[in-house]
Parts: sequence; C-alpha cells; structure tokens
Amino acid sequence: MSEVVDPASEIFLSYAGEDVGRVRPLVQALETLQWSVFWDREILPGATWRETIGSALDEARVVIVVWSSHSVDSRWVLEEAEQAANRGILLPVMLDDVELPLGFRSVQAARLTEWNGGIDESPFDTVVQRVADLIDKGPGTLVSPSPRKRVFKVALAGVLTTATVGLVSWGVWTQRPIPAVEYRRVFYDSFDGPLEASGVWLSGKRDGAAWEGSAQDGVHSLCNVDEDDNPSFTNRLAYDHDGEAVDQGDARISARVAIRPPFTQYSAAGLLFRAAVDRPDYYALVVTPGGTISVYRRTSEALRVVWSAQVPGVTDGEMVELAVEGLGATISFFVGAERVYELEDQDLGEGDPGIFGYSLGCFDFDEVAVFHPTSSQ
Repeated sequence: MSEVVDPASEIFLSYAGEDVGRVRPLVQALETLQWSVFWDREILPGATWRETIGSALDEARVVIVVWSSHSVDSRWVLEEAEQAANRGILLPVMLDDVELPLGFRSVQAARLTEWNGGIDESPFDTVVQRVADLIDKGPGTLVSPSPRKRVFKVALAGVLTTATVGLVSWGVWTQRPIPAVEYRRVFYDSFDGPLEASGVWLSGKRDGAAWEGSAQDGVHSLCNVDEDDNPSFTNRLAYDHDGEAVDQGDARISARVAIRPPFTQYSAAGLLFRAAVDRPDYYALVVTPGGTISVYRRTSEALRVVWSAQVPGVTDGEMVELAVEGLGATISFFVGAERVYELEDQDLGEGDPGIFGYSLGCFDFDEVAVFHPTSSQ
C-alpha cells in the first residue's frame, strides 16, 4: 500500500472482517492504478472506528461492497451498502457464490470468485471501468518498476508465493545487497525466570491503561484487559551506556511473537522501531489475525498500513519470528531469515526499538533481543 493516503479517499471498501486477507489483492490492484482506497485501516488519533469509517463513507466517490459468505450476514456491510445505493455510488463485487441480501439482488455484481489478480483480466477490467465512470476520471498512469525493484504479481489469495519461506505477499520492495554488519547483543530476555525490574517489561496492570503483563512458561504475555478495542501499547527498549542514552537508530530487534483471541480484525502485535521520546513517529512490524504480517507507519496524523503479507500455514497463537533492522536511512523487515520488505526514510533516523500491541487480545513475546553494530557504543 502507498504510505500517504488522502484522508478523503476516492474509494471506500466495505467488507467483513473475516475477509481482510482476501480483499488486500483488490486494494493493491486499485492502488496500483493510483486510486486512493479507504479500507478501515487508518486510525485517526482521538476518533473511534465508527466515526472514522462514517466520515470516509460520506466522502467517498465510490463504495465497493465485497459480498462473501461472511459479509452477507454483516450488519455493518449491509448498512454501508444501503447508504452507497442511496447515493448511487454502489459497486458490488462477489468473492463467493452467495445469494445476495434482499434489496441488492437487482444490482449486477462483478464475480471475482476466479479472478487471478490481473488488472487487465475480466471481470476486474469492468470494475476498473465502473470506478472510472463513477469518479469521472480514468485511473492514473501505471509506473513501470525500476530494475532495482522486485514486484510481486497479484494473485487471488495475495500474490506470488516465494519458495524460500512460503510468503504470499504483495507490494513492492527494493532488493539490494544486505551490507555485512557485525552486531553485539545489548538486550535479551527469554522469560525463563522472573521479570527484570528495569521497567522494560510490563508486570501487572499499568495505571490508567488497558494492558496487563505476565511471564510464565518462558513467554511474556501482554493482554488487553479492559475490553476496549481501540488502545495501543508501545514500549521502547531504551539503552544507556555509561549513564548516557544511546541513540538506537542503527540497531536490530528480533522476537518471536504470537496473538491469541479474543481479538478483532484490527488486533496486532509485534516490534516497534525508531520510536523517540519527543515525537509520535515510528514503524511497527506486526502479526495480525489470520497469519498476516504487516508493516505499520505511525505519524502525528494516523497509523497506516504500508505493506502486508500472508504466511500460509501460520495459525493464530503460533509463534512467528520477526526482526527489524535499521542502518542509516534504510529500514529492513524480516520474517524468519527472509527479508520481506525494505524502505528508505530520511526523516526518521533516530529513536529506539521496542514492543507494539493494538486492540483486543493477548500478545505473546519470546526471545526478545536488541543488537547494536559493533562500531557503535
């Protein structure tokens, strides 16, 4: 996904939460054509999910309703579809062969049940034409990738599967040689004993917050105990050397992470990177429900998804090895030993690695480690 999305997105995507992994290829295809898409993943500070979604729905010029075996029974999808129909901007598509709800059976839906992800393939080409008609302008010009970029081809369940680790992924990442860097470990915890008293990890309930932490059986569990589906947890693993705070912009953090229900479609847990005390910006590499890995970008305006991938065979509650590495302006994201995404950020070069959690659920962490280049203090 693109990192910057206009708050007044042209396209609003209505779908059931259970289908989040299935609709990502659709979002990617639309954004490849340079249309902005709102699909419930932008969290505006101080706003509830329904307020954010309601505003986006009102401002959208096209509403694509994704009918599936889950969404036909979703009250939210039905309400959003009804509002779009009343405004004359409804564009229905089908992921499953289902009987559509009463009131929507007379509206022809594009059948994407066998769509292979191609932008020029039928019937997606009719979706493109209908979107262009409703917005009253054609899609933007496709930009050919440079020779240094590897583009994953969109497929129905995601895109091309890489043989090394079986990642089903979408988006673009820049492939360049990984510089040979020697690291020294400055922090490690496998939670086989009592929690450290350093304040790095949360033990017990934090005052005024929804989170409670505990360590048992070699795992640190961080749980949202207040049944509030909108809080986030961020904890920097700050490091001192000879009493002086050490900038950890150049560092590597790794951990094994899992999420356990009850959770929402927005629940996420993982690694924080380049979080500074005096600014809200950071990146997060997270596990989300359904075996999906995502990269979040937090700014003062919103928390945005900039990349996502599905890991076939990973079930909720199963540990996934994640790592984030920053060297200069380059930040690399790893699943296992595979570097799955990389970006350049000249503006976010300082801060600390840490831990991230969002929304409902219990999030498990193990073998958490922070490394510094041997050339740093």
